[in-house]
Order: sequence, then C-alpha cells, then structure tokens
Amino acid sequence: MIGILDNDTAGRQAEKQLANAPLPEHYAVCRLPDVDYARRYPTLGPSGASTDDVTGRACSVEFHFGQGCLLGPDGKPVPVRWKTHIDPMNDYQGELANKPYVQERIKEMLREAEEGEKPLGGEWDPMRCLAETLISLAEPEAE
Repeated sequence: MIGILDNDTAGRQAEKQLANAPLPEHYAVCRLPDVDYARRYPTLGPSGASTDDVTGRACSVEFHFGQGCLLGPDGKPVPVRWKTHIDPMNDYQGELANKPYVQERIKEMLREAEEGEKPLGGEWDPMRCLAETLISLAEPEAE
C-alpha cells in the first residue's frame, strides 16, 4: 500500500508524523514529486499578488498534469492562494485559487488523451515522474 501526500505544508507535516509511525512493512508513504514550474509560481496573499516557490507549500496533484492545465481563462497560471499558517511547520498552506476550473481542464486533457485527439507529449512528464515514483515504491526490495 502506498500513501501519496500532497507536496504542500500539510503533506510535509503528515510525512514528518508518519516517519516515526510503526507502519507495516508493505506500506510506503511519499509526497508528490517536485515540479520545476512550481519554483516561481504566482501567489495571492495578505500582501497581494506575488511570485513564490510553492514547492512543499502548495503543490497538489493538479500540478502534475502539466502547466497547460494550470492556465486560467485569462491564459495566465491560476494562482495559489495562501490560506492557513500551520504552526508546527512554521509555514503557510496554499491551494489553487480556482481549483474546480483546473480540475475541469484536467478532465478535458484526459478525455483528449483517451480519445487519441492529442498525443501524450512533454506536458505529461510530471505525471510520468509520479508514476515512476509509485512504481519504485511498489517494487519489492532485493534481499
């Protein structure tokens, strides 16, 4: 069994808590892999619009469907909105400001791929990386 945590502040907190938990031998836990384009990503916070590294602070699975899925109706990336300060991590938790819109774009991308309308190009690389991570965790260790 593999538990996948978002690559955000809550995911880091959960990973830290699980690191000391007695899990069965066949259990594995990981956070979503880093994506390069999250290193300089638009954000919205109390001080207004900015650009921040949202890796480990606000990267949900939606980030792994490529940058195209993260574009809003205006053609710009849907920003991350900073929400809650998680005191034990001394960091903020963020989430996509228009997550339902991004999820609809992902559904459309998946539909296009399933129907063969669009080849699986480089925009799928983050999802490929996630798949490779999961496969490596699922493979039994050599004895």
